[in-house]
Amino acid sequence: MESKEKHNCPVCGNPLSGYDTKLRNGIQSDGSRRKYRIRRLRCTGCKKTHVELPDFLVPRKHYEVAVIEARLDKTSNDCPADDSTIRRWLVHFCQIKEQLEGMLRKLWSDKHSRHYPFLTSSSLLKTIRRQGCGWLTGVSQMIVNAGLWQPTQFAFSP
Repeated sequence: MESKEKHNCPVCGNPLSGYDTKLRNGIQSDGSRRKYRIRRLRCTGCKKTHVELPDFLVPRKHYEVAVIEARLDKTSNDCPADDSTIRRWLVHFCQIKEQLEGMLRKLWSDKHSRHYPFLTSSSLLKTIRRQGCGWLTGVSQMIVNAGLWQPTQFAFSP
């Protein structure tokens, strides 16, 4: 199903227009694979190509979001992924959770027109996670839609 939303480029802000589609695999909780036709959009300004993901997929992951979320929250031990894939998810999440917290605080500050209180010990990410299933989708959507998702990671060297 195609989104009816109007999208703007997270890089330059110009409108995005439909470009083509590509097939994307999604691995479900029972281990079965489904192919999804994912729409790609091209910026009318900078000509960069962007992918429009449905809410049950997250960038750069083959497993559907419910599978990943269940393992991160340890709510299910029945996961079709092998142990090394699960370890990579856990390590990656530990590596980026402070960055996610910072992005969520920025979004909170933008919404409330004031800085998030630094003296509070409450974590926005933990608060969202306590709300139950769907937190990973919600966090991913907020960050991607705000243009804060970094499509690539760079290694800096002197």
